[in-house]
Amino acid sequence: MDLVSIMNRGSAVVRENDAADHLRRCAESLVRAASVYEGFGVVAASPQAERVLGAAMMLAPTMHGDSSGPSIVFDVNHASGTLLARAARRLRDRGNESPLVGIVLNPLVESAGEISVPELDHVRVELKQASLGQQSQGGVDRVSVLAR
Repeated sequence: MDLVSIMNRGSAVVRENDAADHLRRCAESLVRAASVYEGFGVVAASPQAERVLGAAMMLAPTMHGDSSGPSIVFDVNHASGTLLARAARRLRDRGNESPLVGIVLNPLVESAGEISVPELDHVRVELKQASLGQQSQGGVDRVSVLAR
């Protein structure tokens, strides 16, 4: 994939979040991924991530943005990891010596294995899934096929 294609794909994902249902799916994915890291604060690595984080905080009121302890550095898209690395570096420069974990929803480039960003202890890819209503509908279709 070339650079223009990567940028176009990333821009398309950001534009999708103008629709409330897409924004909600992204926020649900973030809440699901962050729930594994109980007590971690969540920090957005980009303005697009801030928007999803705000929606996620409305869905999960216990989610917080305290970045002085263990923290998740979150971004919507991932290509090179620069935004994740910059956000993590800012946390380290402010004295945060706790574990830092990255979460991304949309990898824009194929990686041969795990995503690695040196400033982060681990990077997790949490792909956006269908909302609960859509999952439920899909389950009904599968049941009807199996019932034949």
